Amino acid sequence: MLQCIPHEEGNDMETKCCRNRNPQTELEKLYFKILETYEGCVLVADKTGKIIFWSGPEPTETFGLTGEEMSSGITLQQMVNMAQQNISPSLNALYTGRVAREIVIPATGTVFQMTSTPVFGDKGELELVVTFAMFDEKQREATEYFAQERNRYMQILTELQGKKMSLSSSKQMVANDVKMQNVLKFADQIARKESCVLITGESGVGKDVIARYIHQHSQRSGHVFLPVNCAAIPENLAESELFGYESGSFTGAKKGGKPGLFELADGGTLFLDEIGELPLSIQAKLLRVLETSEVQRVGGSATEKVSVRILAATNMDLRMAVQNKTFRMDLYYRLNVFTLPIPPLRERPADIRPLIDSFLDEYNKKCRSKINFQPDELKQLQNYPFPGNIRELRNIVERYVITSGQFPQDLWENTGKVGENIGTAEQENIHWKETGLKRAIRLYEQQCIQQAMKQAKGVVPDAARLLQIPTSTLYQKLRMK
Repeated sequence: MLQCIPHEEGNDMETKCCRNRNPQTELEKLYFKILETYEGCVLVADKTGKIIFWSGPEPTETFGLTGEEMSSGITLQQMVNMAQQNISPSLNALYTGRVAREIVIPATGTVFQMTSTPVFGDKGELELVVTFAMFDEKQREATEYFAQERNRYMQILTELQGKKMSLSSSKQMVANDVKMQNVLKFADQIARKESCVLITGESGVGKDVIARYIHQHSQRSGHVFLPVNCAAIPENLAESELFGYESGSFTGAKKGGKPGLFELADGGTLFLDEIGELPLSIQAKLLRVLETSEVQRVGGSATEKVSVRILAATNMDLRMAVQNKTFRMDLYYRLNVFTLPIPPLRERPADIRPLIDSFLDEYNKKCRSKINFQPDELKQLQNYPFPGNIRELRNIVERYVITSGQFPQDLWENTGKVGENIGTAEQENIHWKETGLKRAIRLYEQQCIQQAMKQAKGVVPDAARLLQIPTSTLYQKLRMK
């Protein structure tokens, strides 16, 4: 396609072939025949960067722009912005006055070998920039190949990381207590199934360890185990992270696209930790994947079959979340085929000492030391309620080894006292006429926080979920006198 852009009268940079769409002279006919033999694109801009001529295939196939947009008198800079290019040899030649050669890949994914040449007048002033863009099939094939290889590499890396994490977690599996032994028996039974499993329990009880245990004892143990913290994924990136995206689907999208977590976990197990934190919009799409076993990338039209087993975990009451309209009922029942509750550490005292020994061995090896708890210290730990569960125990052991045996003296002092600085509003009769509205509201808020902290046994994240506020907000309120 040949296209001449209309110009205002008096522009001495116009040539006859640019003003007239139909050639008149034999020279002009020859000129157009020469252009028609060129398999790529020709782009001409004046000294201001304004496009005055272009030829070649439909611009939608090359730059993602319509013929109308190209013929509207846009500038090179505008074309680059609209085409979502990172490199422009045309602009380089315009600004430097030198020939520029680059491989350019617009948002369309088409690969071009571009050469931009500045044209100077008799007085040595830059008058035109002529760009020849040749479609590079070999370069396109190479780009696609490297994109495929990158995706394959990421999948292999994920599998190796998953296996490494599974092996490390198996070493720390402790089940001396009867309650935990019953958990593992049930885990063994459901591991051989393909159904979804919902693992519940307080923060720090080891829901991720149980999830890896199920995967290890399943028919998918030879494939990837991919853990995902749903609470850590930004809402605006959740869809692209889970389901992937196509090249050019949005600003900043990588060339060649990116596979989602479902694609990376194909053949294996996807562990969705903190499932209750997923936005409602993503919950609907997750349900569709569970129902159809098909994923559709962001910006794509085709669907791809995946074989993924879903293990989910949460420390919140999903039934209450369903009632509060923050979690979909249909997704809840789809995930809740098997429910596996994990008891808190205070309800499995027989596991405390083996866990201590396991963590001591781990951190002594890391620190090249031989630190051990004293008998009286072990007795205190054995009787400690561990509101933070196994995660808290691990932190205590790590700090003990690093500090060369300094036992935390404030262990019992902080138990159940996290929220004591909020006052005694529970015992106060709040009368807004006497205190004023602002103080009455503050006192009532303190009362609610105190009750939530008691119900959550001092675990701040659990109390925040009961209050339906961010954990950071609750920490801030607890610090206020």
